[in-house]
Amino acid sequence: MFDYQSNKINLLNWRQQHYANRVRILMILLLLLLILSIAGWFSLLRDTRQQSQEYILLDQQRQQLVTQLQQLDSAQQKQRQLLSHQLQLAKIPLQDIVHFVQSLVQIPLDKGRLLMAQIDISPFAIEQKEKLSFLMMGENVDQQTFYRLQQYLLSHWPYPIELEPSALTQNQQKQYNFTLRFNKKEDN
Repeated sequence: MFDYQSNKINLLNWRQQHYANRVRILMILLLLLLILSIAGWFSLLRDTRQQSQEYILLDQQRQQLVTQLQQLDSAQQKQRQLLSHQLQLAKIPLQDIVHFVQSLVQIPLDKGRLLMAQIDISPFAIEQKEKLSFLMMGENVDQQTFYRLQQYLLSHWPYPIELEPSALTQNQQKQYNFTLRFNKKEDN
């Protein structure tokens, strides 16, 4: 009769090899995962150290800027104190200021407009009346009106004045914008 045992195949060795291959692949994958996580951890550690160093550097720069700002502020306060001792507005004659303001009403501008009138004072002058200068700016005047304005100032000012080089620029309406600066004529 038949022997049933002769038809048997021994699959145990094959299964052990298959199982061993799977275990080996699993170990390799776990080892790769461990290596990647360690590399990621070191990368994050390096980034955090770099960020902390940059933060420390930025904080030092901020502190330097704060001290520089404080130094500038104290220097500015000292400069203001020095200027306040040098600048004596009492030496500016009130009649000059009053005359300047009154002349603004009477200046011959025809259809032109006065945009700005300003009195400049040099704070470093010993006698500030000598360094007092006046500025007028306007628009929409023709050349004749501008020259009349200059002649008016020369003839109606209480003391001799000196006109500085003026700016007369033409605008789109064939009119002129002007800047006129003058001050007391210095005696030589």
